[in-house]
Amino acid sequence: MSELAFNIFDPKEIVRLKAVLNEVVLSLSKQQRSCEMQASVAEQLLKLAADGEKDPIRLKERALLALRNI
Repeated sequence: MSELAFNIFDPKEIVRLKAVLNEVVLSLSKQQRSCEMQASVAEQLLKLAADGEKDPIRLKERALLALRNI
């Protein structure tokens, strides 16, 4: 079972994470916007949020940084 399995996000956090996910995906080139890449971004955002990151700007920056390392 993944480490995210036991985390519960409230509705406001989910809305914030979805907005950040959309921003990150839109910042990618069309070639990078595959379903696999979107899933990777979503997973990264969930991990960051599970670690306590709440700031949308930092979430976006850290998700984009993680993508460079893929």
